[in-house]
Amino acid sequence: MKRAAHRHQPRLITEMSVTPLLDLVFVLLFVFMVAAPLLRPERVIDVAAAKATPVDPDAPTEVVKLGMNRELSLSLDGKVLAREDLDAALAKLVKDLPGVGVVVRMDKALSVEHLVDLMAALETAGVRRTAVAATTESALLD
Repeated sequence: MKRAAHRHQPRLITEMSVTPLLDLVFVLLFVFMVAAPLLRPERVIDVAAAKATPVDPDAPTEVVKLGMNRELSLSLDGKVLAREDLDAALAKLVKDLPGVGVVVRMDKALSVEHLVDLMAALETAGVRRTAVAATTESALLD
């Protein structure tokens, strides 16, 4: 009997911890403070009424590739071209296709000076839509 007296009697928990309850209240408060401004009527978009619009109305009508390899050989739309003929070819291109876009493809090993020269020639010719891609030599003259 002595042993039974030393056992701990199970106690009833008469008080409740409010820490988890406060955590829940703060999380809900935060969610509603963030979500409420997003649910304003002016931010709701009617998907059925949305119309498809072009991504870029100023997109080029035609795209031409201008390439330069490590030996500084030029190609305009797959045709090998001398540097002296580039200005005249670009001027003719802009005259024939006013909304033309030019993708300048250069070998990665070339310096930026060559790119600046090509961009100046494009600007002089009147080309307003350009893109630049650094590629390997094998992909330039196609």
